[in-house]
Amino acid sequence: MLFENFFSLGSLIAISFSLALTINYLKINFKLEVRNQSHNINGNNNTINIYELDIRNNKNFQTLSVIISVMLLVLFPFYPSFFLSLMKSFSWLPLVICLTGVFVQIYMRGSKRIYDIVYVIPALIVGVLMYHALYLATHGNYIHLDIYPRLFNYLSNPYFSFGYLDGLNDLLREVSAYLGFVILFLSAIYISFAFIIERDFDSINKYILYWVATAFFGNFLAAGILIEYMSGGFSYIEYAYKLLLYFFKNIV
Repeated sequence: MLFENFFSLGSLIAISFSLALTINYLKINFKLEVRNQSHNINGNNNTINIYELDIRNNKNFQTLSVIISVMLLVLFPFYPSFFLSLMKSFSWLPLVICLTGVFVQIYMRGSKRIYDIVYVIPALIVGVLMYHALYLATHGNYIHLDIYPRLFNYLSNPYFSFGYLDGLNDLLREVSAYLGFVILFLSAIYISFAFIIERDFDSINKYILYWVATAFFGNFLAAGILIEYMSGGFSYIEYAYKLLLYFFKNIV
């Protein structure tokens, strides 16, 4: 189910982007590990601290992820069909990226990175949450092209009345769906590339708990559940969670 439309334009872009990032970080780690193990490096001035370099890579990754998220939030409402297709293709990649990265890290650094294996299941969970929200957005009616112009017009001509506030609330709920997709995308990125920094077992559990919880919150927004809850659409909410349970039973 997650692997359909493999050869679509969105798939090719998602695969190319993910492959470039994965190769880049694995290449950096490989070079650092080789230099760290080289017998030609002597003296304190030439000592390579892998942990510090991992931290540096993580900071660079955080900067890149923020840039991507801002671009997604700005452009998504103008090209929703394209980005829905792109993210649908990306929904199965967190598992592939995570498996690849964890395997390479264990191969290069040995048993001290064995705990990274626990990232695999959360990567699959986040992928399912993303696919679920995208499925509902594709078949639902809460993603609109003109959200930014309507929001701008509303805020440009303010007047205080219950009707105005209700209309503004409706617009903000629509914006929350786009925000939810950005949160889901961020969660998928951070879980996918969790292997770029070495953590102890407790830190890994905290990291996973944080990003999986964030992914569930992003799903709550992106799947239109907040919109329907505020509108009293409880039958839709029941359907959405039954569908999510179905996806978990058949994919995880």
